Amino acid sequence: VIEVYTILALLIWTSIFAFSLWLNIEQEKQAIHKLAISEINSNFEDIDMFRHWIASQGGVYVAVTEQTQPNPTIAHLPERDITTPSGKTLTLINTPYLLRQLSNPESSHLHAHMASLKPLNSLNQADNWEKRALASFEQGKEEFCEIVETIDGPHMRLMRPSRYQPSCASCHLGANYHEGDIMGGLVVSIPMQPYLTNLETQIKKITLTHGSLWFLGFTGIGLAYQRQKKFDDKRRQHEKSLRQSDVAFSNLNEGLLITDADMNIVTSNKAFSKITGFHKNEITGENQHFIREKMFGEDHFTAMLMALKKDKYWKHDFEISHKSKGMIPINLTVNAVYDENDQLSNYIFVYSDINKRKKLKEKLKNINNNDH
Repeated sequence: VIEVYTILALLIWTSIFAFSLWLNIEQEKQAIHKLAISEINSNFEDIDMFRHWIASQGGVYVAVTEQTQPNPTIAHLPERDITTPSGKTLTLINTPYLLRQLSNPESSHLHAHMASLKPLNSLNQADNWEKRALASFEQGKEEFCEIVETIDGPHMRLMRPSRYQPSCASCHLGANYHEGDIMGGLVVSIPMQPYLTNLETQIKKITLTHGSLWFLGFTGIGLAYQRQKKFDDKRRQHEKSLRQSDVAFSNLNEGLLITDADMNIVTSNKAFSKITGFHKNEITGENQHFIREKMFGEDHFTAMLMALKKDKYWKHDFEISHKSKGMIPINLTVNAVYDENDQLSNYIFVYSDINKRKKLKEKLKNINNNDH
């Protein structure tokens, strides 16, 4: 039985820790995901605010360089390029162009761009993921966010719709848009690898902590099993010894009577009942007055107490009163039993019926007398 309970305890313990491990890992995943969501939302708000400011200003002028060339998609604007009094050439850039300039993978992990089904610049043509996002906007959704696999690893992408406003007219000249129409959307993405690396570290810590606690519990259950098994083995051995002792005690030819230190009767065997006529059930719990009156005369009882006090042992032949047969001769041996602390714990009375021996002596005596 103990083996079954131990296995059950181990299974329950393991199940609890497996569930706790799974739950903690899931909570850590959710926490990491929320951090990524928080970062991308914060970056989106900043970029979107900056984008609207650029649009409200009609764009910004920057110096023409090798990296920043005039935007061909707004070549129809008469003041796309201007020259300063000092002779420096400036070109007008709009929001999509500016975002592409800012989203340099070499200098920033953040990437942002405009995407549309009808872009002015083919670089802003919506990919498949962006097409799904734009389709969801037409259904009334205001945000589309997913983690997608790219050649640079997993990225979280967030897209929200970009709606036509009067300030957009200068770039989208002739476009068939009305105010509030969805022109496309702003896409912001961040790499997930830093978050995944952090998540991996946290999972290792959680796993190590849970594994250590599980091992301690497993070891504790194992030790408890070993301790209980030893205890049960000893108990079974003790019970076996008691059964053997009880069999031997019950089948002794000598009558046994055992009392506590105050001579209150604890138990007796069958031979005692046969010799004295008193059964175990009727004398158990009786005190020394019963023993003195039924098993002794006053002189014998006093002599016994004095001998036990001095030698812890007393032996004598005399007659006692049988319950129904009158006086019978016995040999009585009494031993005082002391515990490991040398405190008196019990008295053991051993009754031997010497009636046959006495009759044999008398017969031999009569034979000798007749011979003379």
